[in-house]
Amino acid sequence: MSANVWESAHIALPIQRVWPLLRNMEFVWNPRIQSTRTGADRKSATTPWGVGEIGVVNYVDGTSQDLRLTELSDSHFRIGWEVVSSTPEVSYGGVNHSIQLRRVTESNTTFITWEGMSCVMSYVMSFVAASIMLGADACPFGGCCDGVMVCDGV
Repeated sequence: MSANVWESAHIALPIQRVWPLLRNMEFVWNPRIQSTRTGADRKSATTPWGVGEIGVVNYVDGTSQDLRLTELSDSHFRIGWEVVSSTPEVSYGGVNHSIQLRRVTESNTTFITWEGMSCVMSYVMSFVAASIMLGADACPFGGCCDGVMVCDGV
């Protein structure tokens, strides 16, 4: 069983550069995700899922998950979602995740926090921070996550 935990990291980029990468729910920073889509075709990558809308996330291993956007705040730089279903099934259900960015005013950088399932948190925070710094195609773990244990799901 996994517990909900809170993780944080510092990203040496301004919040204006980090927020667009998270806001659109395309998970470009996660090499495990192949594609995302919503019930309504989005016209551009800057148009996020609507709150309450369910989107489909397809992973490179063939897993497909339905995620419901539960919150989106441009004024607080906060986004949240829950895992509604998964094919194949996973050992957990109703997992809620939320990410919030905060501006570090002294250095014009970003402080990021993620609340969610403990078994993915350390991996996710390391990857988010590093890939945002290095670019979406970069892998901070050399072999792209070789030897890093993660649970199913985002």
